[in-house]
Amino acid sequence: MSENLTITSIIPKKGMDIELDIESLAFGGMGISKINGKIIFVKNAIPDQRVLARITKKRKSYFEARKLSVIKESNFYTKPTCIHFNDCGGCSFQNLNYKNQLHWKQQQINDLYNKMGNFKNIKSKPIIACQNQYNYRNKMEFSFSNKRWILNENDSGESKNFALGLHVSGRYDKILNIDNCDLQINICNDILNLIKIECLKHKIEPYDIKKHTGFLRHLMIRSGIATNEIMINFITSYEKTTLLKPIATKLFSKFSEIKCIVNNINTKKADIAFGEWEINLAGNNIIIDKIGDYEFEISANSFFQTNTLQAEVLYNVIKEECNLKGNEIIYDLYSGIGTISIFLSKYVKSIYAIELIETAVNDAKKNAKRNNIN
Repeated sequence: MSENLTITSIIPKKGMDIELDIESLAFGGMGISKINGKIIFVKNAIPDQRVLARITKKRKSYFEARKLSVIKESNFYTKPTCIHFNDCGGCSFQNLNYKNQLHWKQQQINDLYNKMGNFKNIKSKPIIACQNQYNYRNKMEFSFSNKRWILNENDSGESKNFALGLHVSGRYDKILNIDNCDLQINICNDILNLIKIECLKHKIEPYDIKKHTGFLRHLMIRSGIATNEIMINFITSYEKTTLLKPIATKLFSKFSEIKCIVNNINTKKADIAFGEWEINLAGNNIIIDKIGDYEFEISANSFFQTNTLQAEVLYNVIKEECNLKGNEIIYDLYSGIGTISIFLSKYVKSIYAIELIETAVNDAKKNAKRNNIN
């Protein structure tokens, strides 16, 4: 039986239950507590909380713990929007108000310079807040699994052998079946649910991450925030378009926003939503989105900033901080589909965009041409 201890003179050890005051927030979202000079990282705990936590791991210079209950709630607590927040590995800060999130992220940046980098008295400029806390992501990657995460002993009704959703925090092999993700735009949740219904109806086998069997691996949904164009990308373990064609046809007829449905095939064991080759199932192979005045063609495997509106804010900061005069030569390293290069092109003499992924390079060339940039 675990001990329930509040005496601060005790030395933490694995398996111990202990009351902790959360002092700050670590990179990645863990609360930080200190006891007798020992640092304890507490999962899902936020600053100003007092929690009962169980020590789960002992490292060389710190401990890890998981929160069992909240003894005193934080003044910075806010009720999570998502009902799956405590189980899903997708979000870390929904229970911490946004202003305080920015405060601690700012502190983490300063610590990187001053503590880890050994610079002296460096203070970063204030973080520019995002206009939208939710429904801002233009890309979400969901996973199929034949091992659905069981939420509680009364969990019933849904198939335990099929899940489409996000990973449970800390588990590579368990998927939380979800119907709604507040990070993507609402229509994408409707699409997610229809795909789930159709896959179950057609009895298409989800992938087993341990045995490396099954067909459906991942589902990627991309949306053009400025254009409302949507891409659906099925990542499967082998090629068999006859299984996906009926679903693609139904999706294409039901949602006019869908402009592109593709199938990427990943035959390797690596659990990534990236294909070795791609098959078109319906519509185009790309969608269009905009950053500022520029349009960009986006293919399934190309990198595009996941927060379109905040990307424009970021690129304007780059332009301002560089104080461009028009005679500069700029190198855009890891340039992706060329968004920064194209955005800055009219302010400089020339830009060299450097990128490894061939599909992204091809998209960058098309995007330059699309925006009449030489």
